[in-house]
Amino acid sequence: TRIGACAQAAIWMAGRFFHLKHRAPWFSLPEITENALRPTDSAITRSLPAGSDYLTSDNMVRALRAMGRHPVFYAPHATPQGYDWGFDPSAVIGQYVDSGIPVILGVNNGQSVGHAVVAVGFERYANLDCTNLPPESSKAIFTSHFLVMDDQRGPYLRLSVDGADHGDVPYNIRDHLQFMIVPLPNKVFLTSEIAETIARGLINDVASKIGQFRTQLPTQKQVDWPQEAEFYGPERLKRLVARTYLTYGWKYKSRAIRNQTSDILSREIIKRDFPKYVWVTEFSDPEETKAVDPCARIVRAHVVTDATGSRFWESTLIVDCPGVMVAWDFDPVADADSAQQSLYLVDHPNIYFPKIRGMRDFAACALPA
Repeated sequence: TRIGACAQAAIWMAGRFFHLKHRAPWFSLPEITENALRPTDSAITRSLPAGSDYLTSDNMVRALRAMGRHPVFYAPHATPQGYDWGFDPSAVIGQYVDSGIPVILGVNNGQSVGHAVVAVGFERYANLDCTNLPPESSKAIFTSHFLVMDDQRGPYLRLSVDGADHGDVPYNIRDHLQFMIVPLPNKVFLTSEIAETIARGLINDVASKIGQFRTQLPTQKQVDWPQEAEFYGPERLKRLVARTYLTYGWKYKSRAIRNQTSDILSREIIKRDFPKYVWVTEFSDPEETKAVDPCARIVRAHVVTDATGSRFWESTLIVDCPGVMVAWDFDPVADADSAQQSLYLVDHPNIYFPKIRGMRDFAACALPA
């Protein structure tokens, strides 16, 4: 009781990751409690020492800010029908966890005080039927459980997404999630769900103009385009599964030039300076991305968005689709504040590997003929 409850433990676990992985400052539990209590409010003074029973979400955000994090808080909105997130919370959790960012989950399974755990990983369905997936699905459609750190029950416990399989804890995402706190690093100003929405909109925009692009090709290349044109069919676009993750700009550049991408994309990436953080959204057919083995998955298109930008102006850097690649550049000496767009028509099937954590290149994988 001298250092607090599960909220402090969850913050400590998230901070411990950033300390070990990114050399962030280390904070002890008493320091976290002290930072959370500034300023002290009436809610946490119901226990002595203050905050030893629980912390409110505001207190948790204050502690994370004092630790150098830039937390993003998610909570559902109250409606006449109940509470509505406005998006799939499991998809957002998966996007941040896939980016290597632990997510603090506030859950309530009927007790008087909620509980805080930290999501650090996920478990995929071994063989999901892809015939009737919802349109415009995220990669979270393949996630059956998240792996969470629970200070009361233990590490790496399976938390069910929909409650169909109870996993190792008596709560699940669908029925018990109350809020999420994502401790982002500095300079990230675009959230994951916004980046994915922008990316999917750009893919659809390219699809709407594919006929105009085709007429700009030489006659022989127009004949060779049927396979690429099939990608832009309305039904296939709706079935594409998106995977969005945050990464360093230089890491994306290093992976991309070692992947099976087109020569045009490689040349464009090599000469380009990327911002510190970028959102990458990969698009795949459901059957080509459901495998548990990442080497068995295939990416058909991807979009790179400046994570240090804003959703209110142009933040997209690259759109790479079958037969089409679009890049945006800003001229620092130009009077106009809009980006200059460059369009490339490429003769490339656009079949390459997804990002695989811990792998610098893709030598361990081999693409099908």
